[in-house]
Amino acid sequence: MEKSTRPRKSTTSRVAVHTTTVPIDPRAQLPPGEVVIDMTAGARNDSVHAELPMREPTSAGDIMTDSLKTASPETDLATVAAMMRDHNIGIVPIVDDQGRVVGVVTDRDIVVRADANATPAAELRAIDIMTRHLVTAHEADDILDVLDRMGEERVHRMLVVGQDERLVGIISISDLAHRTDLPERVQDTVDQIARPRP
Repeated sequence: MEKSTRPRKSTTSRVAVHTTTVPIDPRAQLPPGEVVIDMTAGARNDSVHAELPMREPTSAGDIMTDSLKTASPETDLATVAAMMRDHNIGIVPIVDDQGRVVGVVTDRDIVVRADANATPAAELRAIDIMTRHLVTAHEADDILDVLDRMGEERVHRMLVVGQDERLVGIISISDLAHRTDLPERVQDTVDQIARPRP
């Protein structure tokens, strides 16, 4: 009797080794008998994913908030106040047609200056009560310099401008406290801001 020359089917399961840095989608359907071996034991979420080390923030651009609500000098005060209420913010930068900052309106400006202004509140515009003395930083400014300036000027917030002097963001004491590892320097700045001016 002739022996069959038909190749025998292997009963050994195929093993697929994945060593890429792309996380494996757990929903992906593998062929029957195929096994995925995770070569990164202990990796977070059991995926083959290497985390990149986070860079310590060093500049104003690294820690600023770039999602801003702004108004024009002609915006009526009621609209500015509504922006503060709706977005839970205490400051609205006032910008011109080119995006350059010409002033800011704070919640304190509304409370103090609007009441002291002879013009009826319903007729007031941002330009009527805005603070024109601006304390700004550039994106590349060092964080320690930003802290020094905030302490010297006794301000809790600092506007950030780009090379063209257009507004790009804002930094608050809270940003510095939560996004840097400088607790003592931040506390020194807070204490300096709280001191009465000589």
